[in-house]
Amino acid sequence: MLTDENKVKLRSLILEIFPKECLIDLYKLTRNQSVSTNQKRDLIFKILDKYQIEHEPIGSGTNRYSALIDGYIVKFAIDSDGLIDNMREFKYSMQLQPNVIKVYECLPDGLLSVSEYVELMSMDEFSNRKTVEMMKEILESYANNYFIGDVGINAKNYTNWGWRKNTKRELVILDFAYIYSTSFKNFRCQCDKKSIMFYDDKFDNLICPTCGRTWSFDDIRRRISKDDQWEEIGNIEEQGYVMHHPEEIKNFNNQFSFRFEKEDTKVKKKKKPISFFMRTAEDDKY
Repeated sequence: MLTDENKVKLRSLILEIFPKECLIDLYKLTRNQSVSTNQKRDLIFKILDKYQIEHEPIGSGTNRYSALIDGYIVKFAIDSDGLIDNMREFKYSMQLQPNVIKVYECLPDGLLSVSEYVELMSMDEFSNRKTVEMMKEILESYANNYFIGDVGINAKNYTNWGWRKNTKRELVILDFAYIYSTSFKNFRCQCDKKSIMFYDDKFDNLICPTCGRTWSFDDIRRRISKDDQWEEIGNIEEQGYVMHHPEEIKNFNNQFSFRFEKEDTKVKKKKKPISFFMRTAEDDKY
C-alpha cells in the first residue's frame, strides 16, 4: 500500500506468522541429510502444527514442499538445492512477469518463500492445442535470454503450469527454479565453448548448433556446481526490500514493485493482503 509519493507500507508474512523458534526447527530439518523427502514433508506438517500455523497441503517436489498459508503459497526448502531454488525464483520473478508466479518474499538463505496462489492446470488443459500454443509463445519470448528447465511441452511438466486468478486468467509457470541466463557458462556444449545451445521444438531439451548433440536439463544441471549457482544468484537482499518487522514503511523503489491488477472477485480473500512488492525477511530472525 502506497502511503505517499515516496513511501510504501509493506507486510512480511514470514515475520508475522513464523516465530523464531519455528524457523530454527525448519532450518534444522532442511539441513538434516538423514531424513528422506517424504519424512521431511510429514515433519514440516508437525512443525507447523506445533506452532499453530494454519496450513493447507499443496504438494511436494524434489527439493521443496508447498503449503497454502493465509491465502499465499509458502515454499519450504527441504535440502540445500531447495534453498537455491527459492532464491532463484525470487531473483527472476520480476524479470519474467507476467508469465510466472509472483514471488513476493524470500528469506535471504532461501529457507522459505512466499508467492501468489494460482489455479493448477489439468492434464486435459495441458493437452489442449490452444494451451500448447500459448505455452510455446511464452517460452519463445524467454528463449533469447533464458533457459528454463522442466516447463517444456512434455506431459511430465503439466503440474508446473497454471492459471492466474485474475480477470484475464493468465497462463503462468508455477515452478521456474531451473532458470538460467543464456550467458551462463555451463550452457555450452563440450565440443565448442563458444556455441550457445538452443531449445528443441518442444522446449524440452537443448541442442548444440555445432555438433547437433541433444542435452537434457538434467545433463546440464549435473555440470553446475553450488558455487556457480551462488555466484549467479548473488545477494538477494539487494534485490528487494529488507524487512526486520512484520510491517514497515519503506522508501518506494519501483524496481521491487509488481504491477497492480484487479483480482478475481470469486477468489477467497486473504485475511490480510500483502502488497505487490518483493522483499526479504532479514535472516537475523533466526
